Amino acid sequence: MLQRAHLDAVEAIFLTAAAVIAGARRRFPISALGLSAVLIFIYPLSTGQHLLPWCLLQVCLLSFAIVKPRNQAIVATTTVGVILLINSGLWLQMPVLDPMPLALLAWTAAAGGVGSAVHSQRGYVRALEGQTQRAAATRRAIVERELVEERLRIARELHDVMAHHIAAINVHAGSAEANLPGNQPSSLQSLQRIRSASGEALRELQTILKVLRTSDTVSGSAHPVPDTRQLESLFNSFRSLGLELKLSGGTFPELPPETPAATDLALYRVLQEGLTNAHKHGDGKAVLNVKSGPHKITVRLVNKPAAAGKRETDAAEQGFGLIGMEERVTAADGQLSISRSPEQFVLEAAFPVGVHE
Repeated sequence: MLQRAHLDAVEAIFLTAAAVIAGARRRFPISALGLSAVLIFIYPLSTGQHLLPWCLLQVCLLSFAIVKPRNQAIVATTTVGVILLINSGLWLQMPVLDPMPLALLAWTAAAGGVGSAVHSQRGYVRALEGQTQRAAATRRAIVERELVEERLRIARELHDVMAHHIAAINVHAGSAEANLPGNQPSSLQSLQRIRSASGEALRELQTILKVLRTSDTVSGSAHPVPDTRQLESLFNSFRSLGLELKLSGGTFPELPPETPAATDLALYRVLQEGLTNAHKHGDGKAVLNVKSGPHKITVRLVNKPAAAGKRETDAAEQGFGLIGMEERVTAADGQLSISRSPEQFVLEAAFPVGVHE
């Protein structure tokens, strides 16, 4: 009776150890696998039982293979198989080709294989989740960049469209104010030009707002985008403001037929902003030189800055026109160069032909 009580106590201790190992196998897979391998040799010494430590070793092998790479799982599976063969031969005196050792090997291979498959599946799921997150982050970055670019485009359009017309209104309003007491015909002419310029500014603003409010599928209802065919009207509007504009060669040259629409618009806006700057910050004279070749279009606008006192006043009024010009030229794959000196202000822009579709 005493011997039987002693065996029951030892068996309880081993059962407790097996339970602890099984509970810790997920957090400490290597330690659990090692301890369970030791347990299959010492557990039968006290109890004569083999099934419990065999099952515990297979369960620990499964948990190990789930969390470890495949090469480590293969090594662990092979090692467990060898240990089970040794154990069955040592305690049960079974030959290697006996059904029981072969069943243990198949059982071990199944545990290791299932664990590796689960590990691979989890890795695949994590890779898909990471890919999805990266794709979502990329989409967010693209949308944010497009929003920024669209805001910049809208800001450029508003500046380029409105600056010229507001400058014209300002000049003619000043002229009307100065000439009203003694020269009513001149004042009347200035007021008519104010009305014309303000009406044009309003129409341009309405066009931009219509584009913003209308989807791309119906945006064709908006007014045509300005291009170099309207430059003569643009030049005349500046001449009416008092700017003495001289074109080298007498007229603006005809552009190649393959000139991209983006380049045409950028060229118009650059000249519009450049002439606005020449009128606002120059001495009232400007020289424009345009060269149109088979592969490149270049423009060079030169004017003399105003007197020092006026330059200081104008410096506080300058906005984002030059920044907008640089952005437009860059968007059309062109190059912009601006140089300043007390004697002259030089704006040069070069656009490639046949690049954009």
